[in-house]
Amino acid sequence: MATNVADSLALCQLRDRMLVGVPATSRPGAESLLDSLTASLRKLELAVKTQQPDAVSIRVSDALRTVAELELLQAPGLPFLIPKEYQTLPRLVGRAQVELTLEKRDGSLGFVDPVVGGPAKSTTLVLTLDGYSAPLSAGNFLKNVLEGLYDNRPIQVNYTSVFVQAPPSRERPPIPLEILPAGEFEPLYRLPLDVQSGELPVLPLSISGAVTFARLPFTDSQLSGSDWFIFKFDKQQAGLAGLAFDEGTFGVFGYITDGLDSVTRLEPGDVITSVRVLSGADKLVVPSATAMGMTPVAAVATQ
Repeated sequence: MATNVADSLALCQLRDRMLVGVPATSRPGAESLLDSLTASLRKLELAVKTQQPDAVSIRVSDALRTVAELELLQAPGLPFLIPKEYQTLPRLVGRAQVELTLEKRDGSLGFVDPVVGGPAKSTTLVLTLDGYSAPLSAGNFLKNVLEGLYDNRPIQVNYTSVFVQAPPSRERPPIPLEILPAGEFEPLYRLPLDVQSGELPVLPLSISGAVTFARLPFTDSQLSGSDWFIFKFDKQQAGLAGLAFDEGTFGVFGYITDGLDSVTRLEPGDVITSVRVLSGADKLVVPSATAMGMTPVAAVATQ
C-alpha cells in the first residue's frame, strides 16, 4: 500500500499529464482539485505508515472522491451520439445535483436536524443525476425541476417507494425507456434488459435511493415524462442474486446521495416545498425548444 501511495503521489507531480483533457475554462478548478488530491494522498501516506486501518479507509475515500471530480472535468459531454429520433429531446451531458426540501403534511417536527440532532420541521434530499449513463432521462428530469414541476407537490409513500406526481395540467409526454447495460458503450432505448440471462444495468434499481420515472400502463418501452419515484430497496424482498424483481425494466437516472435516512421518515401527504438545482444546470441541453413548443431552460451547448 505504501508503494501504491508513493506511485500516486509521483503521478500528481506530473501536473500537465494529470490534467490532460481539462478545458481551459476549467483549468483553475482542476488545479485546485489536484492540490487537494495531493494533500489527501499525503494524509493517506501517514495513515499507512502508522498502520491505522480506519484512517486509511477514510483517506482512500477522500482521494477517490477528488479523483472522481477531476475525471468529470476531463469529460465535457457524452462519449456517444444520441439516436436521431431522440435528438430533439432534452439531455444532460454530464452530472447534476438537485436538492429537495420536504415538510410533514401537518407542519410537525417530524424530521431530525442533521447538525444538532434535535427535531426539525423540514428535511432535504440531494439527488445526483447521471447524464453520462442516462442523458435523456436525467435531462428530462432536470428540465422539469427548472420549470418548477415538483414544487409544492404532495408525495405518496408505501413500503417500496416514494412517488411524486406532477400536476395533472402539467403532465409531460412519455420518454423512451433508457438503460445503459454494463459493459456496453451507449444506452439501449425502449428495450428492457434480460436480467435472467445476465444483462445488468450500469445504474441498478436494486439500491435504496434509486430514482427513476414511473412506468406507463400497457407499455414496457416508455416511461412517464413527469411522474417519478425513489425506490426503497429491501434485500429481504429481493429475487435471485439479491436483485429487485423489476431490475432491468426501469431506467434509473440517479440516486439519493445525501439525506437517505430521512426517506424512512416520509409519510403519505408530506410535501415537497421546493426543489432547486445545486449544480449541473449548465450541462442541460434543450436542442429544439422552439420546435417542441417549450421555453428553453438552458442555452444550447455544443459538445
